Amino acid sequence: MVERPGLTRGALATARPSALPDARAGAPRTAAREKLERRAIFTIVGVSVLAVTILMGLRIASSNDQERARATIDQAFSRVHARQREYRSLFGRFASWPELKERGVVLGRRQAVLAWNADLSHWFLSIRDVDTGVICDRTGEIFDEDWTERLSACRPPK
Repeated sequence: MVERPGLTRGALATARPSALPDARAGAPRTAAREKLERRAIFTIVGVSVLAVTILMGLRIASSNDQERARATIDQAFSRVHARQREYRSLFGRFASWPELKERGVVLGRRQAVLAWNADLSHWFLSIRDVDTGVICDRTGEIFDEDWTERLSACRPPK
């Protein structure tokens, strides 16, 4: 083993390779190596920025889809509210979902009823958007003048 000035044998055995004196010590890095390092750094940064941009775009698209689903479910609730008022004026109570379906109330093709309830003074309906998974619940009462008096309670998919 060749002795290097300034380092003992024990120090040579335990030293990190970067701590060992180099035959080219003090020699400037080559331009090709610096170019390669810069290219690697820019590539890593570029890929990271691209990944973040794609993820943000997907999240925005998903959010827009969920908002559209909520809007179409609210349209269904407005139709249900109108039919519930008619039904209550005729029969003195609110209609169940099967009764509403018999009277021609239809949901959008992407919507499904999860739960319903109706009695003399209240009605409840839970609708799920099949594509996005958004679920909205809505209630109505005797004293509701307009379908907008009560907002639907929506939750995102799990």
